[in-house]
Amino acid sequence: MRKLALLIGLAALVAGPASAQNASNVPITVTYFGFGESTLTREARGPLVRFALDFIATGQTAVQIAGHTDRAEDDDALAQRRAEVVRDYLVALRVPASAMTVQSYGELRPAIDTPDGTREPDNRRVEVMVGAGSGW
Repeated sequence: MRKLALLIGLAALVAGPASAQNASNVPITVTYFGFGESTLTREARGPLVRFALDFIATGQTAVQIAGHTDRAEDDDALAQRRAEVVRDYLVALRVPASAMTVQSYGELRPAIDTPDGTREPDNRRVEVMVGAGSGW
């Protein structure tokens, strides 16, 4: 209980008031990855704390995590590692690993369409969505 209270306090500091957005099938996007990197930054953790708290509080049972790269990285393994680091962080926040599905899309589904070889920070992302079979 003490750990949950600490997480709630942390979430209030970094993420502001609770949002009903995460209880629906609207993905949150983590776009704080450097070029060629899969390290989760401090800025990316706040939305994930809020997501974990919302997920647990609403009794949801499934989460989809989708990793992406930009068109200069073009690396499915990197997109997979990004998704896995988000999954691992959510597990540390007590979201059950068995509830999560991890997918890698590499450069196939850019947030911003760019020519091949273009570095676009908004495409270096992980999307997290409540629900199974959302059709990503």
